[in-house]
Amino acid sequence: MPRDVDVYADDVHVNALHGLIKDLAVDEPEVSETDTYHSTLSHYKLDGYVMELVGSFKVRAMGSRYEVLVDKLLLKEARMVMIGDVRVPLMPLGHELVFNVLRERPDRYEAIAAAMRTDLGEHVPLLKRISETCRLSEAHAAFIDGLLGLNGEDRLFRNKREEQGGDET
Repeated sequence: MPRDVDVYADDVHVNALHGLIKDLAVDEPEVSETDTYHSTLSHYKLDGYVMELVGSFKVRAMGSRYEVLVDKLLLKEARMVMIGDVRVPLMPLGHELVFNVLRERPDRYEAIAAAMRTDLGEHVPLLKRISETCRLSEAHAAFIDGLLGLNGEDRLFRNKREEQGGDET
């Protein structure tokens, strides 16, 4: 069972979303920053579960930086499920893969990559867009491509130096 239910939003929506579910709130939205993470967090009790509203989420690890861009990237690619009579968007696997690689969570990224490899073509458009908006170290880029079984010209995650044909100065 999940420890909590994460709801991701761009920072511009955090206060409005908090207002809609304020009666379930355990705390108020607050900026949370560590060496690895930056976000605006708030917590809610929902039918025995803890729900976490995560706004403006950014991950930094070993030279890589990934920002969760819900409106611009992820919502358009989200698979929708019905919970009762409510349509709920699920976080795309492409996000989950990059996010969990940067968090060094093999228990998650290995299963995610295996699921993605069964129909990689479905995930490639979002992965390409993520690769254009985040900054991955060469090690992370090669690792993610390797998890997906991509190499050579098929690679999705190329760093800017590689694309420009040399070193950045």
